Amino acid sequence: MRFNQHLAAVILVATFAAGFNSPARADAEEYSPADLATIKSYTLTTDFLEKWTAMNQDPNVLACHVDALTLRAETIDDRAKEYEARPGVHAALAAHGLTARDVVLGTTNIAVAGLQALREKRSWLDDDSAPLPVSAANVQFYREHDAELRQLNEISRQRSREDRRKKKARCPG
Repeated sequence: MRFNQHLAAVILVATFAAGFNSPARADAEEYSPADLATIKSYTLTTDFLEKWTAMNQDPNVLACHVDALTLRAETIDDRAKEYEARPGVHAALAAHGLTARDVVLGTTNIAVAGLQALREKRSWLDDDSAPLPVSAANVQFYREHDAELRQLNEISRQRSREDRRKKKARCPG
């Protein structure tokens, strides 16, 4: 299995099993070697997780502003620009001390670390394909914050359901 196929599995695993609404890339296009290196060199922190959780919990932030699985830009930087250009996202990020680039890199790393942790538990997911672009430290971070990430997933899912019920889920733009 090539990396882009693993990435599709990452998005599914992260979103449906242990994840959250993530601006991680959901299509099957290849990442550039520079982007792969950038992803792998990014370090997940408790500070990022706390800010991202707060943004997800903020009643003034539409759930669709934290659900960015439809990003289609070719590079991490362009993906961050695309995410931030959505109406309301810039203000939501600023209110929580985040940048679009941090969200793209942070959520991508959480998703990839989640897949790596799952690969280590489930031998059928681990084949002879290329290694995932994630550091051992980020996989350990994922394991150590598993409960928080599951809670964040539940918050995101609940917010999305509430927004749909209130017809509030339609983001401008």
